[in-house]
Amino acid sequence: MPLKPELLLVDDDPIAIQVLSRMLTGHARLRFARSGAEALSIARQDPPDLMLLDAEMPGMSGMEVLQILRGDPSLSGMPVIVVTSHRAPDLEAEVFELGAVDFLPKPLVAAQVIARVRAQLRLKRIAEATRRISPAGVITDQACVLVVDDDVNAIQLLQATLAPMVKRIQFATDGTAALELMADEPPDLVLLDVQMPGMDGFAVCQAMQQDPVLSHVPVALVTRFTDADNEARGLELGATDFIAKPYRPAVLKARVRNLLRLKQENDLALRALGEHWQRLGDARVSDIVGAASDAILTIDAEGNIALANAAACEMLGVTAEAVLGRDAATVLPGATALLEIVTGYGVRAEGAQASSLPERLELHRVDGQTRVVEPSVSRFGRGEDCVFTLLLRDVTSRVGAEQAAQARLEAEAASRAKSMMLSYIAHEIGNPLNAILGFAQLLEMDDQQPLSPGQARRVGQIIAASLHLQSLVRDVMDVSRFETGNFDVKAQSLDVRRVLEAAAATVAAQAELAGVAMAVSVPADALNVIADEGRLQQCLINLLSNAIKYNRPNGGVEFSARREGSSALFEVCDQGLGMTEDQAARLFEPFNRLGRGAMGIQGAGLGLVVTRMLAAAMQGRLTVSSEVGKGSVFTLALPLAS
Repeated sequence: MPLKPELLLVDDDPIAIQVLSRMLTGHARLRFARSGAEALSIARQDPPDLMLLDAEMPGMSGMEVLQILRGDPSLSGMPVIVVTSHRAPDLEAEVFELGAVDFLPKPLVAAQVIARVRAQLRLKRIAEATRRISPAGVITDQACVLVVDDDVNAIQLLQATLAPMVKRIQFATDGTAALELMADEPPDLVLLDVQMPGMDGFAVCQAMQQDPVLSHVPVALVTRFTDADNEARGLELGATDFIAKPYRPAVLKARVRNLLRLKQENDLALRALGEHWQRLGDARVSDIVGAASDAILTIDAEGNIALANAAACEMLGVTAEAVLGRDAATVLPGATALLEIVTGYGVRAEGAQASSLPERLELHRVDGQTRVVEPSVSRFGRGEDCVFTLLLRDVTSRVGAEQAAQARLEAEAASRAKSMMLSYIAHEIGNPLNAILGFAQLLEMDDQQPLSPGQARRVGQIIAASLHLQSLVRDVMDVSRFETGNFDVKAQSLDVRRVLEAAAATVAAQAELAGVAMAVSVPADALNVIADEGRLQQCLINLLSNAIKYNRPNGGVEFSARREGSSALFEVCDQGLGMTEDQAARLFEPFNRLGRGAMGIQGAGLGLVVTRMLAAAMQGRLTVSSEVGKGSVFTLALPLAS
C-alpha cells in the first residue's frame, strides 16, 4: 500500500511546479510532468490518485489532455483539478463539461490548494468504495436540493437555474430553519450561503458533520466571500465544494451534477454495505473485527470499553480480559491522548463539541513504549445508546521511513546550498584576484621603474600567494560544478607518451627546487587513452605536485604509465611519509589535510578531491596504496582508445 496519496503535478512552468510542490509536500507523494504527452505517459504507466493539470501548455494543452483522459476507460475515473491563470467563466464551464472535478485559478494560495486536494481525495475514496460495492448509474433529476440563503433574490436565481435538472428544491433563509428542515427530511444536496445573520454557513456545516445522518449530505458553500481562508475553513469543516458568487449557470450546473452523483453513489454504497453486513450475521462480523490487522476499540456512552480486538490489545500492551467492561481511563492510563479524542467527540456528554481529529497521534503505552497511529472515529446511536468505535492504524515504521527520507532531502538541500555558495564566492573572488595578480606582474616586469631587491621579493610573494589562491578558487569551482551536476569534460583520444612528458615538464622546476629526484618511465609501445586533455593534465599535475610537496629531503618520485587490460594506468610513486589506514580512509574528504597543514606546506585539502572527481567524470578511477615511513602510490586508471 502507498504511504500517502500520490499526486501528479503537470505544468510547463518549473516555477509553478516548485510552488505547488512546496504547498503539497508532506500531504502527498508528488510526481511531475512538464508537458501533456509526458503526463499521459506517466498516468498510463502508473495512474496517480489525483492530477493537478495546467490548462495552458505549449503543444498538447491541458484541455486536450483532459479530453484524452476522459476517453480512456482505464483513466476516466482519475480526478483532475485544472489549474489556470485565466478566470474566464466560459473556460471554467468548459473544464467541468470535460469532466474535471475542480477548477483553481492562479495565483495559487496554499490553504486553498491543500483544502481542495484533500476534499477531492476524500471524494475519490468514497467513489472507489462505491464501485466495489454497488453498480454505477445515477439519476440526478430525482434529487432534492436545499438552498439556504438570507437573500430571497439569490434563492430565486438558484431555483431558476436548477429547476430543469432536479426534482424538488427547498428553501430556508437562516441556519436554524435549515437544520430543522434537514432533521425532518435530509436533502440530497445543500447549497449554503456563508454570511447569514444568526447561525452562519460555517456553523450549519459544522452541525451537519456532528449528525450521523446529515454528515453524509454533500454541502456546497455559495458566497461572495471567496478568499482562500474562508474556502479552506469551509472545506475543513466538511463542505464538499465552494462556489463563488456571481456564478455562471453552466458552472453551477456542472458542480451540482457532480455533487448529486456523489450523494446518490454514496447512498447506494451505504445501502449495499448494510445489506452485506446483515447477511454476514453478528457472529461473522465479530470474527472479521477480531482478525482485523488494524486496532479496533469501542467505548460506550459511560466511557467503558465494549470491544477491543486482538490488534488493539497488542498495540496497547494489554489483554482483552483486563479491559473489557472497565473504564477506559482506568485501564488505559498510557493512552491519554487517545481518550481525549474520544471525550472530545462527546462520549460522556451528549452534544459535546467535537475536537479536531489529528491525522496522526502518539499513543503512549503503560510499558513506556510509544506508537504512532492514524486514528479514525465513528459514532453510532444517541444518548445512552451512543458508542464510539476507534480504528487505529499503526504507522510507527512508516513515520520512521518518512523521517529518514525527510532527513535525506534536507541533507541534499544543504549540500546544494553549500555548492551554490561556494560557486558564488569563488566567482566573486575571481575578479579582484585577477586584478591583484595582474598589477603585481606589471610591477615585476616594469623596466622603466625597476623594483628594489626587497620590493621585488615582496611582489614575488604577492604573485605566489595570488597563484595559490587562484588554484584554490579553481578547485572550489570544480567541486561546486561536480556536486551540482554542471561538470563537463570533452573526451578525445590522447597520446599517453605526450601527456606523460608534458605533466613531468610542468613540475620539473618544483621538483628541482624541493631537491626531489623525478624518474619518468615512458611506455615503449604506442598507447592512446580517452580523456579530456586539460583535465587529465590537471589530475597528473595534482598527483605529481603532492608527491613532491609531501616527500622527504633528497627523496624521489617515480612517474610511469602502462597498459592493463582495457585501461591505461598512470602511477605516481613517492618516498614520503606514507599514511595509516585511518588517514587513507579520510584522504578524499574536502579540506582534510590529515594533520599535514602544521608542516608548513601550502595546500587546502581539495587537490585530491578534485582529481578523483575528474577521474570519475572521465569514466576512470583513482586509487591509493600507502605504507607509513615508505611512501604512497597513486594510480589513475582511464579507458584506452579502441
